[in-house]
Amino acid sequence: MIVGIALSGVTNPTVTMSSSVDELQEIAAVSVSLRVAVVATAGICEEFIYRSFAIEELTFLTGKRWLSAALAGVFFTVAHVRLYDLSGALIVPGTLGAVLTALYLWRRNLASCALMHSTVDAMFMVILPALVKTA
Repeated sequence: MIVGIALSGVTNPTVTMSSSVDELQEIAAVSVSLRVAVVATAGICEEFIYRSFAIEELTFLTGKRWLSAALAGVFFTVAHVRLYDLSGALIVPGTLGAVLTALYLWRRNLASCALMHSTVDAMFMVILPALVKTA
């Protein structure tokens, strides 16, 4: 989990992100319980779809685990276009997706991937907005 957060932090300054205090305040205006639900749901559902299901099914179809993992990583990154547009900022979910994919391939433990994903999302959806709101 620490590696994923660290790599996301390293890639973050290398791209121009549209995230601002105003956007964090907009997120903070949404109830905490809804934001926590979104974080938990996204972490569990996206990991099931892009790590477990996609990698396993594509491996069954192609016979190549690393090709399947690469395709699943591309699908995961493209799914985040609606949040980041077609910009260099896609490197952030792309990097995190690569770390999550490597973790899944190494341990084949979906729960650890979902926990890491939810933890990273919680930083941006729950913790940072709470700090901006009180500041």
